[in-house]
Amino acid sequence: MLRLWRSPWLWGSALVVILVPAALWRLTSCPRGGLTRLDPAAPYRIEFGRGSGWHGLDTVKVTDDGSVVLHVFRHNAWYVGGMSLPQPALAQVLEAVDDNHLLAMHKGYHADVCDGTQWVLWITQGDDEKSVYFNNHFPKEIIAFARSLDEVLVENGVGKLSWLPVAPGTERSHAKELWESIRR
Repeated sequence: MLRLWRSPWLWGSALVVILVPAALWRLTSCPRGGLTRLDPAAPYRIEFGRGSGWHGLDTVKVTDDGSVVLHVFRHNAWYVGGMSLPQPALAQVLEAVDDNHLLAMHKGYHADVCDGTQWVLWITQGDDEKSVYFNNHFPKEIIAFARSLDEVLVENGVGKLSWLPVAPGTERSHAKELWESIRR
């Protein structure tokens, strides 16, 4: 199966091509996490990382107050940017979580491929959480969510962000909790 993915908010240069025969796919069969429904009236956090364990993850963190923090790796350096989403845009993000049944996904999706691309999704609310690991296998639900999230970010000005360099020595710390979420 051929997957093409371009993330428009990543300075227009990110293109991931994934070629994985369906026979190589496997998933970790049991759903994971106590979070089965996201309540928009209660505090929540959605973190989504795309990249690799080797090179690091470009990440987006969205919180219930509309705060968004993005980390990207470009031109051999890490950058951070922040923005705020209005309530209608937050509602679109939550709708994308719900419409794509992300809280019902398995805890991991894997293709028997060395190296490649990894994505991590982590959603928390109170003491409940849902974490999903995608290792060279990206079901249509996560692809659709990623597109929806990118569209919301673009529509709300991510292209106009001022990107600041990340302090030396902390370049990949933004993804540490995200990676740890899949180990629980």
